[in-house]
Amino acid sequence: MTTASLFCYNSKMKELTPLVAHCIIDELQGTCKTIEEICDYYEVDPDEFLDKFASELDEQIFNCDKCGWWCEVGDYGNSDSGESICSNCEEDADDEESEDE
Repeated sequence: MTTASLFCYNSKMKELTPLVAHCIIDELQGTCKTIEEICDYYEVDPDEFLDKFASELDEQIFNCDKCGWWCEVGDYGNSDSGESICSNCEEDADDEESEDE
């Protein structure tokens, strides 16, 4: 457990503060967990989290529509279908298209 994770764990509380929101976002990044799972862990309401911190979430990470992983915003891939996909899924789609040719 990293120092940041330990700090977030010790900050676990039922009140949704900016610190807890930051911890939720950090916990999501690089996983395929749901917002509900992480909010349940921190004992906060997921709807309240999204109401208050959706813009912070969107500025830092996104959920890939193809693989379901939470990725950094810098890892957005290009999708012709309008999906929010990560660069790994974009590469996989490009590879599949190349194999079909």
